[in-house]
Amino acid sequence: MSDDITVMDLNATEDASMMFANVFDELQKQMAIIQIALEFIEETGRGSWIEAVRDDVEMLQLQLTESAAVTADISDYLFDMVSAFRGDNEYVDGDDLGDDLEDYE
Repeated sequence: MSDDITVMDLNATEDASMMFANVFDELQKQMAIIQIALEFIEETGRGSWIEAVRDDVEMLQLQLTESAAVTADISDYLFDMVSAFRGDNEYVDGDDLGDDLEDYE
């Protein structure tokens, strides 16, 4: 078994970092949907159990927010690693684009 890093390794790392970030993006979308549903249930008076559910959802949202920050850092690190190994000086970080972000979408 070779310890050399191959293009396939870099491609897999890049793909994994994108998938990792997408998972947390989808989780955040689902949490937003849950929040809307909870607000609806609360407004229609469906029982006191909603408070316990709301507390659980708030704790989950906090954990998700913290996880998303870690995920973003890991994804940036993986993209930077792939970029460094490829010698890709054209790597563009979305944070550095400013007003030109639409050009890369």
